[in-house]
Amino acid sequence: MMSELDKLQSKHCKTEILVEYMSLERERTELHTSRLRFLYNTYSSLENLCKTIFGSLNVSDLINESSANGLIIKKSKQWKPKFAVLRENFLFFYPAQRDKRSDPQIYRLDDAFLKPISSEEAEATSDMRSYIFLQLEFPLHSKTPTLIIASMTW
Repeated sequence: MMSELDKLQSKHCKTEILVEYMSLERERTELHTSRLRFLYNTYSSLENLCKTIFGSLNVSDLINESSANGLIIKKSKQWKPKFAVLRENFLFFYPAQRDKRSDPQIYRLDDAFLKPISSEEAEATSDMRSYIFLQLEFPLHSKTPTLIIASMTW
């Protein structure tokens, strides 16, 4: 049977291992982030960067087991249906899934804030009451500081 001292020493050892692991994970994350920042600063456009990372910006090439995709509605001056692909740190919008020749709108998500909003805040039309609405804020993106998207609820 373990004494109280043995139990405390065992817990202390486990805690030290956990702290070391967390420290290594933080260092790994910081290294990954600095590499991403280097890449972002190296390429003149997100399109060129994504072509280097993914090889192609065709819808069918971006969709794989590590991506999420589907139809959403994006608000600009009016609500427009878009096909969205979420892959790694990027969100791609296409006019339609079958239009493989169209250039996507690309958004980096590492500097984005996401929050759910009401249909009133989104200025949704009455036929969109069953949708969920999300607001993406891009504080470092001067062209599009805020983006509102909607998707039907399941």
